[in-house]
Formats: sequence, structure tokens, C-alpha cells
Amino acid sequence: MRLACQENGRHRVWEVFERRLLQPILEGETPVPYQDLCLQLGFNDPVEAGNALVTAKRMFARMLREVIREYASSEEEVETEIQELMAALRKRG
Repeated sequence: MRLACQENGRHRVWEVFERRLLQPILEGETPVPYQDLCLQLGFNDPVEAGNALVTAKRMFARMLREVIREYASSEEEVETEIQELMAALRKRG
């Protein structure tokens, strides 16, 4: 996803995703406040930064499903894999 964002000139979408979701989940960091993201990444307001996060979440979900489909035998198995991943991430938090 990072590479896709870089290739498509959407670095801010990746940065919001990383700073608001990935780092807090994987590294236990506090999510960067939207106001700070506006200053650091040039968003006009927190709503615009929030919209970028929604876009990033959708992009991640789409790409995750594509990767799982490469080895899953059915859509049901894709859903099971995603649920198991979510459960594992909840345990970390």
C-alpha cells in the first residue's frame, strides 16, 4: 500500500494511515492528532485529514483482500482470514 500511494502521488494518504493507525496498533504509539497532521502534511483542516484516513482504510481493506485471495480457496475463507487477523490485532492492543 505504501508503494502504491507513493507511485500515485498519494503520500499523504499513506502518512495519515501510518500515523493514525499503524504506529498506534503496531508500536503502541499515540495517534497523531488531526490538527498536527494538517500542519505536517498540508491538509486544509482536520476533516480533510479524516477523509484521507477513510480513503486509506478502504484502500488497505481492498489490497488485503486481494492478497488473501491469492491463496484462499473461497470468499468465505477470505472473510475467515480477515476475522482471524482482526482478532490477533485486538489481542495486541
